[in-house]
Amino acid sequence: MLKKIISLLLVIFIPLSALSHTEIAFLSPENGSILSEAPNEIYIVYHYPVMITKLEMFKSDQDNENIQLSKNFLMQSSDAHQIKLPSLKMGEYKIDWRALSEDGHTIKGTFSFKIK
Repeated sequence: MLKKIISLLLVIFIPLSALSHTEIAFLSPENGSILSEAPNEIYIVYHYPVMITKLEMFKSDQDNENIQLSKNFLMQSSDAHQIKLPSLKMGEYKIDWRALSEDGHTIKGTFSFKIK
């Protein structure tokens, strides 16, 4: 009987938790990647639509120099976000992001890549 109750609770609550905090399904460039050429864009695909509320990019090997990005991708609800990048030099880059999921939960993360 206890196994049935636990199974029922899992069936009820696991789908709800999956909807409340969507994660990245695809990321380009991939986190931790080492690239031979600078990317022209960052492409982020989430499992469900989100609104990116903040995305900051830093050149982490240069005292966290802030890389200026266009803000036109902010506050756009979509499961796929394309962020155009300025011309980047060789080095390490870190991206901090925050987004609002459809159910109102804030999600955030960090990823990085290196251009050699």
